[in-house]
Amino acid sequence: EIVEGDLEDIDSCAVVLAAFTAPDEGTSMEAWYAHSKGIRVVAYTGGEPAHPWAVYVSESVHVTLEDAVAAACAA
Repeated sequence: EIVEGDLEDIDSCAVVLAAFTAPDEGTSMEAWYAHSKGIRVVAYTGGEPAHPWAVYVSESVHVTLEDAVAAACAA
């Protein structure tokens, strides 16, 4: 039920802002799902090294939340 609700929420988005500040299977799956549906994914890392899969599914990856929000709002 939770997963189905998350997927419905993602389907209604123009862009997904993903926090890759720590390993998180849920965020990874949500970002992959959005990417697979053609929904823009913008990520921020909080300074942590970006995992290659986070880079792959993201349109752009940023260290700070502020930069990620600006990128998500720019297009």
